[in-house]
Amino acid sequence: INNTDAASWPRRNCETFRRLAEEWRSAPSERRRDQLFKTSGVRYSSLLDLPYWRPTRYTIIDTMHNLFLGLLQRHCR
Repeated sequence: INNTDAASWPRRNCETFRRLAEEWRSAPSERRRDQLFKTSGVRYSSLLDLPYWRPTRYTIIDTMHNLFLGLLQRHCR
C-alpha cells in the first residue's frame, strides 16, 4: 500500500482480464495456475460467462469480510 495515487495504477481492460482468466482456467496444473495468479492476480469466475459482465467495472471491495477473514493483508501485498 505504498502507492495510494489511483491515477498512477495500471489500468486493465475487459478483454485482457478475460484472456488472463481463460489462461488461468485452461492451465494444465495447479502449479501453473498459481504461477499465472501470482503474475496477473486474475482467476476465472463463472461470472465471466455472462456477456454483460465487466469485471473491471463491477468489482466491489467488501471491507467487512476483508477484515473479518484476514484478506486485507493479502490484497495489500
